[in-house]
Amino acid sequence: MSESHAPAASGEDVRCHCGKLMARWQGQSLVIKCTRCRRFIRIHVSAIGGKPPP
Repeated sequence: MSESHAPAASGEDVRCHCGKLMARWQGQSLVIKCTRCRRFIRIHVSAIGGKPPP
């Protein structure tokens, strides 16, 4: 069902196969776009317990 891909480089968009913007890496944060209100939500990497992209 889901596919595994390498994380995007810093500052790079993360897009669906259809081309729709899903998220963007900005520094040490993942910025996610709400599809309903189009607001951007910033989540710091330490808050999700992950590693930033190389």
